[in-house]
Amino acid sequence: MKAITIVGIVFLVVGMVTLMFSGFPIPSKADSDRALIEAALKKDKHIQVPTVFSIAAIGAGITLVILGVRM
Repeated sequence: MKAITIVGIVFLVVGMVTLMFSGFPIPSKADSDRALIEAALKKDKHIQVPTVFSIAAIGAGITLVILGVRM
């Protein structure tokens, strides 16, 4: 496979995932050490990706896959 086809497939996958979940979850861990109690807090941040960018990534992925096949 050509590199342009692989990049196109990656764009397609990322575009579809962000369209389905409207963003990416990013796990984060916060440690707290107060007196005798030690706690670990887990919070998930969610980065919102606008729908327009998801559709643009899918369109770019389709275009790159087609160009990779034709070249």
